[in-house]
Amino acid sequence: RSRRSRLEPGLCRARATAGAARAMHELMALFLAFVAASGNNVGKALQKEGTLTLPRLTLKRSVLLEYARNATWAAGLACDVGGALLMVVAVANAPVS
Repeated sequence: RSRRSRLEPGLCRARATAGAARAMHELMALFLAFVAASGNNVGKALQKEGTLTLPRLTLKRSVLLEYARNATWAAGLACDVGGALLMVVAVANAPVS
């Protein structure tokens, strides 16, 4: 047998492993994008729910403190920001076409 024929099975196995790793990486990016989009949407819904008992948003310190102290609105903000950060990670790991 030639040297090349002895190396080819290992080379094929390495390519298959690399392809599986790439597919898993792409699936992880897709999953992160889904979770990120869900976080953004849940966050916005929570913020909207929280504003039902809050005054109209202005830059007055007292109004800003009311928003910050509202647990529903703050949870929505946290979900929204968390979703945005996850989206950055998802896009950074997604394949570029």
